[in-house]
Formats: sequence, structure tokens, C-alpha cells
Amino acid sequence: MNFKLFSASLLAMAAVGGAAAAQDADASWTGGYAGVYLGGAWQTGCASVSISSPDGTASQTASSCQHPAHFIGGGQFGYNYEFGDTHVVAGLEAGIGGGTEANETYTATTAGNATIPAGVYSLNGNHTPGAIGEIRARIGYDFGGKALVYFTGGGVFATSTGTPTLSYTSASLPIRTASFTTSGSTSTRTGWALGGGLEYKLTPQWSVKAEDIFVNTGNNSAPTVCVDTVNGAVCNEFNTGPVVIKGSGNSGNANIFRIGVNYKFF
Repeated sequence: MNFKLFSASLLAMAAVGGAAAAQDADASWTGGYAGVYLGGAWQTGCASVSISSPDGTASQTASSCQHPAHFIGGGQFGYNYEFGDTHVVAGLEAGIGGGTEANETYTATTAGNATIPAGVYSLNGNHTPGAIGEIRARIGYDFGGKALVYFTGGGVFATSTGTPTLSYTSASLPIRTASFTTSGSTSTRTGWALGGGLEYKLTPQWSVKAEDIFVNTGNNSAPTVCVDTVNGAVCNEFNTGPVVIKGSGNSGNANIFRIGVNYKFF
């Protein structure tokens, strides 16, 4: 046997095997990753304002479904595991981000009664999202080592600050006005997220993704008090009752669409 030829054959086989193993590793989604995302969030719930008498026997409500939009951005990190030749990929992803503020305005008109002054009530709700955090599982299918189609779901928390203001205009002459505000309410709510997406490899390390996720973190509410008026007697009508004015909304229900980029680091 030619020893040199045998040695060369072994080296060639090792090289081919190593290249194949490297190709398999490059094609696999198994590994840890981190990245960033940008997108938009559209509120899907409706907000409302209620004007109630102290004993709860009389009330007026109005709602608004304007679905304000927010710009969002943030980052994520996670780990995927591909189950051999099944092409099934499972993983866990965590992320943190934030968004821009949004406004919505709506009115409630009431004829009034002994405890609810007649007039028009107009509420402007300024809502500023704070941190948006997620921990979600992912399960998907690998198409050709390049494209990963996946479903995702898990828990979410969101902080937000609401600073609603409300104005009142009397229904009869002389026209009287009053203004109401809150000091601002900051809340942290928890809920769930469910959606899906597509991730595509540009290189063995870099990938881009697009996903659509529905987030539900319930609703919140905040009372308002009379703090300013053209005629001081108007505030007395509300404060001696006192009439209860409250704004609330499902501002935590939103549809999120975002695009992102990930780097696989091992």
C-alpha cells in the first residue's frame, strides 16, 4: 500500500467531512442570538368616559374607538434548538422596548339631573407607553436551512402613564365652563402575547425577521377632579356631590407589527 496515497486520502475524507459538518452547522438554527427591532403598535380596544352620581343611581357614558398608533422599538435575545432532520425549531425569546405617546378625544353629552350638571363633557386622553417586556416561546419549521416560519406566545408586561384632561360646558345660558385633570397615573400591567412570523438567514450568523403579535394587558382607569373654572360655582356643583368622573380604556390591547435583525453568536 502506498502510505503517502493513503494519508492523502484520509486527509481528503476529513476535509470533506469537516466541510459537511460546517454546512450542517451553518444550516441549523440551533444557538443563541440577540438583535433589535422597529415597528408600530395599534390599539385595538376602546376608551370610555363615565359621569356618575355619588349614589350610583345616575350615570352617563361615552366611548371612543379611534385606535391610536405608536411607534415602537427595542431589542431581543433568545435561544433556538433544531431537532435534527425533523426541521422543527423550538426556542425561547425575551425582549424589552418602548413606544411613543398617542392622544384621543371624545365627548359625552348629558341632560343632567339633581346630581349631574347638564352639559357637554369632552375628554382628551394622553397616553404614553413606557417599557414593554416579553418572554415568549417560539415553535416553527425550517425550510431549506434558510427560512423559519414560526408561531409564538407567552407573557408580557407594560408600563404606561396617562394624563387625561376633561372640560365641561354648561347646557344653558349663561355658558359656564370647568376643567378637570389628574396628576397622571402610572401603571404596570401584565398579560399575554400571541402571534407569528418569518425569519430568514442572510448569512449563517445574520438573519432578518418580520412578525405580527397581538398583546393583551387588560384595561385601566383614572378618576378626575375639578381644578379650574371660569365660574367658581361650577366646581362647587361637582365637588359638593361629588359627581364621579372617570376615564378608562383597553389601551393595553394592541396589534404589533415589527421587523428586526438578529445575530447568532454561538
